[in-house]
Amino acid sequence: MNAQAEHHYNLIASAVAGRTITVHRHDNPRLPAYTDSRAVFLPSDGQQDDQAFAVIAQALLIRGNSLRREQLAPLVGRSRLLARYAHLEVVRVARLDAHLLPRRFCEHPSIREFPHTSLSRDDSLRLARSALDFPEAPSFLGRLRAVLILSHTVPQAALATLTKKRQQGRAEISNVPELDEADQDDAEESKILKLFENPLMSGGAVGDLLNKILGGGRSGQPENGTDSGGAELKIGDVRETKHKGVFATLSEFALDVITNEQAVDAGSRTYPEWDYVSHRYKRDWTLVDEMDPWREAPERDELLQHLLDPPSHALKRKLAGIGLSFETHRNQSTGDEILLDRLVDFRLDLSMGSIPSEHIYATSKRTRRDLAAMVLLDVSGSTGERDLSGLSVHHRQMQLAYHMTRALHELGDHVSCYAFHSWGRSLVRLLRIKSFVERRIDSGMLSRLAMLEPAGYTRTGAALRHAAHKLEIETGMPYRVLIVITDGFSYDHDYEGRYGEEDTKKALEEIRAGGVGCLCLTIGSFQEEEKLAEIYGAASTLSVHDYAQFMTHLRPSMLRAVQQIRVH
Repeated sequence: MNAQAEHHYNLIASAVAGRTITVHRHDNPRLPAYTDSRAVFLPSDGQQDDQAFAVIAQALLIRGNSLRREQLAPLVGRSRLLARYAHLEVVRVARLDAHLLPRRFCEHPSIREFPHTSLSRDDSLRLARSALDFPEAPSFLGRLRAVLILSHTVPQAALATLTKKRQQGRAEISNVPELDEADQDDAEESKILKLFENPLMSGGAVGDLLNKILGGGRSGQPENGTDSGGAELKIGDVRETKHKGVFATLSEFALDVITNEQAVDAGSRTYPEWDYVSHRYKRDWTLVDEMDPWREAPERDELLQHLLDPPSHALKRKLAGIGLSFETHRNQSTGDEILLDRLVDFRLDLSMGSIPSEHIYATSKRTRRDLAAMVLLDVSGSTGERDLSGLSVHHRQMQLAYHMTRALHELGDHVSCYAFHSWGRSLVRLLRIKSFVERRIDSGMLSRLAMLEPAGYTRTGAALRHAAHKLEIETGMPYRVLIVITDGFSYDHDYEGRYGEEDTKKALEEIRAGGVGCLCLTIGSFQEEEKLAEIYGAASTLSVHDYAQFMTHLRPSMLRAVQQIRVH
């Protein structure tokens, strides 16, 4: 997809969906167009008209809130009902909002001549399950991938059942074989498996053995003995698979599933990881993906609203004068260079009897702001615990991130803000709060902050490398600083203890060698200051207990970070 077509499809999808939607390509020939509720994925080959219609159809599912858990959960694994439900919902929303859509789309026979009328999502679900005859669905309707969409959200009732350990992002991760989506669809119609569902085959050693061989039955029984499919999958668990497809990751947290087919087009990038045991890099070991934070219904946090008040003038004064370069100032009364044109004006005024201006010099002063800064905020599950005042490390870190970003922005610096967390080496996420290209701070940044919630783990090295890469390619400033706001814990699957610490230290060495300064800020964390100083460097660590202490020590810490920078 060329840049012009990509931009065109992005505009169409966003206009129809009513919020920002990006369109990407996928290279899986077995998959038509689909959506994960945040982006639309198109096949690499296809007619341009069909692809435009496919973008509209997938965006209509997002616009009509057709992808809610209540409707999709009962249809998982039932491809025929999913196709009927998707057709009903696209027709319902297209007829409801026909004034917003291209006439050619609304006049398509599959939309205009569809024989059934749905009045709501629940009505569409009822009609999809009925015995009514449906016309053949057009190819541009694509496929509704229920499991992929459901893996992004978690019901509030399920969140309440999470143990303290799982809320901190310490879920067990195990490798298990899974079928890809096509196999799951075929499984619905399997006559052989239906044969072995016969009561005569449901008991005894022979029946159990045949069920295991053919994939029938359950992998475990519920604890209460009731028949509840999927009860063996614990809330918050992640199952990594060897086969690519819709079941590549099953998670009850708000995680995006990025397969290898989507990685490049979805903005993903791979990075090495340092293995201190073998003293070598593991090449292309981690996958980092950028996206916007999103929750279906973020709760209004009054405490957070108070913490996100504008930064004080005192904070701006402490950051002023950092990262300045020399620039020439003309028309000065003193200076290092005489301006020829101003000298001629001086002589003419003098010869005509006028009082000449003495501002005939040019001088060089350190006043030009040449600082580019990225604020990188840790939103892993370990930041979620609250103290007696009701504040969590997550709340305090968000306040620091917002105040630092806004203060540097208002001073005229080139600044961005991203959050990060991970779930294994192939699920490292950077969540956009403010990008470098955004020239103002508005309600959009505040709404993205409000959607952040502590979840997952902290694969710090991968996040640091990606942040440094963005500083290098997206800014041309001579002074570049990476401000990491974290609780200090590096923890992930196969990324803990000394292994995680050594990879973080190696990433910081790479960053500083590339001419980027780094400052690690922690507030209210239980991590030992000596350990943080060992990882990030004593001169690059500021560990404080409250906001007042942060204000006291910020300026010297920022100056030390800037002094690390090698200006080329």
